[in-house]
Amino acid sequence: MGLASKYGLHPLDDKITRRIFGVNLKIMKKIILAFLCLSFLNSCSNKEVENRLIIEKKSLESEIEKLEVRNKIYETKIAILKDSIQILKFSAPDRLFQIKKMIVKKDYSGALKKIELLKQTFPLSKETLLAKQDEEFINKKIAEKKAREERLKALGFKVFKDNYTGSVGNVSFAFSKFRFHRKFYFDYCPDVEEEYCTTSDKNNLYFLATLELSSKDNYASFPNLGLYTIEDGKLKNISYIKHEYASWSSYGAKLGNYSDNSHSFSKVDKIRYKIAGEITKDETKKPLFFLTKKKGYPGDGLTVEDVKKDYIVIKVVNRNKI
Repeated sequence: MGLASKYGLHPLDDKITRRIFGVNLKIMKKIILAFLCLSFLNSCSNKEVENRLIIEKKSLESEIEKLEVRNKIYETKIAILKDSIQILKFSAPDRLFQIKKMIVKKDYSGALKKIELLKQTFPLSKETLLAKQDEEFINKKIAEKKAREERLKALGFKVFKDNYTGSVGNVSFAFSKFRFHRKFYFDYCPDVEEEYCTTSDKNNLYFLATLELSSKDNYASFPNLGLYTIEDGKLKNISYIKHEYASWSSYGAKLGNYSDNSHSFSKVDKIRYKIAGEITKDETKKPLFFLTKKKGYPGDGLTVEDVKKDYIVIKVVNRNKI
């Protein structure tokens, strides 16, 4: 069926009709092609714009971050400047005046803090030099106060008396010849008239004594000894006490060539020793407590009650300084 018949045209116009439709189809194809091209170009154009916007967004975000960092730096600087202004408003003379007032009120800890701030803020000022003198005065007062407090705490230890003789377990003791010296002599050998000697360090001295132990048993333990000083109202152990035989029956016995019966409770009732505890020269000027524990090893940080209950006070040195 021809186009003319299909669309109700005369058969003679069929040829013309075909030509017209052919032309129209070509035009439509061109129009569609043109539309597709425009759509493609538009799509490409939108993609470029999108990419450009993304880049600009990232750039702006980076700038914002930089500005925020700068803002924080400026805020910190402003805060520092404000603090500096406040500090400088409180001048060195004003600060020294406040320090003097605190000293009068005996607020020594507060005054020391103010002095430290003055030294940091105005290190070269004359007020700082004057404040250093106040600092020395305060430290002296604090030391005096601490010494008074320690003396009050230590008064409780004045009740103890010396006990040069006594017993611990199955052994009795007798101490004598207490002294301070740099030389510790022991192991005397009468046949060669020689003895062993050790020397304390140059700033130290030995606390020395002679000890005689006696026991009816064949075996007896050496007493546990300790030398103490007072610190914060308690007794602090300051020295290990070593002991050595006072003498040997002969030089050969000392060398071990044969036994020495004078050193065994299975042979004799009494054995003599020399004891020594090394302490500083400054410590020799303090109140010292030479103790033995009734049972077990000597402790540390002893209270008055601890000593009464578990210890025997052999000697109190420098009792008048308690």
